[in-house]
Amino acid sequence: MTKQYQLRNLTKRLRLVRRKAIIAIEKFRSNNIDSDKIQTVCLMLGPYRNLSTLTASLLALHPSCQVLNHAGKRIFVD
Repeated sequence: MTKQYQLRNLTKRLRLVRRKAIIAIEKFRSNNIDSDKIQTVCLMLGPYRNLSTLTASLLALHPSCQVLNHAGKRIFVD
């Protein structure tokens, strides 16, 4: 193996370890968030229409969820 290959491989592994560490830290930090007071959540999806339509249709099944699929022009007037 060349040194360039070894360096590239090591860099990839370090990025993966860093990503996993960040995820673990975020999970730990989120344990302290009180979500009982949350009343509204906005989820913006896009630009892939088939995925956003599928997600919107699943969310619309929830009785407390209001779905505005492809309503960007109505929400963001500009």
